[in-house]
Amino acid sequence: MNEAGFGDLVNSLFLDQEENLWVGGRDGLYRLRPARFKNFTMREGLSCNNVMSVCQDREGSLWIGTWGGGLNRFQGDKIVAYGPGTGLTHGEVLSLHEGRDGSLWIGMDHGGGLNRFEPRMLSGQVGPRNVFPRRAGLLDAAMLVIHEDRQGALWVGTSKGLNILREGKVSTYTPAEGLAGNIVMAILEDSQGRVWVGTDGGLNCWKDGKLSTLSTRDGLSANGVNALYEDGAGELWIGTKGGGLNRLKA
Repeated sequence: MNEAGFGDLVNSLFLDQEENLWVGGRDGLYRLRPARFKNFTMREGLSCNNVMSVCQDREGSLWIGTWGGGLNRFQGDKIVAYGPGTGLTHGEVLSLHEGRDGSLWIGMDHGGGLNRFEPRMLSGQVGPRNVFPRRAGLLDAAMLVIHEDRQGALWVGTSKGLNILREGKVSTYTPAEGLAGNIVMAILEDSQGRVWVGTDGGLNCWKDGKLSTLSTRDGLSANGVNALYEDGAGELWIGTKGGGLNRLKA
């Protein structure tokens, strides 16, 4: 059920430190505070309306990845854009993730690889740099989603499967290894240590090295899972392509 009237395509969900829920879609960025949505678009200073990902760093800045306008940093009422001229490989950002060391990982489309802001760069003195190009061994050039788990492994979902980077080695997973679909669009590690993987074919739960699957046969409104979020009650919120927002109760 679509509970907010922001359209059927939900690309990202993020709850910030002030309990605002941010929803990214093709019509811009929406903020629910506390029970009302506000839409941020290019009129408000975004470099592009097609918002693919949202992340908040430990300093409180909100980072917004767009497809076509690069990276935006939302701090207070000020929006700063980063593009090819400031270090990004190009302007098509698909995914964002803040690592345990404070680095911001930026997943690119079309062969842009993984870009990274190191903590010392976040002051604005230096731009991002490409630290994991396409040729480095990932399954696909489109970095759709990035997650660093509690053991320090980096999970990278692509349009051709899942990569796990652990201690300098890359492991790859496709439907042949149990994924519900080839296109991995969301990854979340919950409070119980389970890793949820959203794909174009349904929702996977990774526990103890094994994958289980949820799909429309199990009650999802659509199989294309674009976004995942666990709330304080341990309930899983699932943003879908064509089916709006779902909630999986704990």
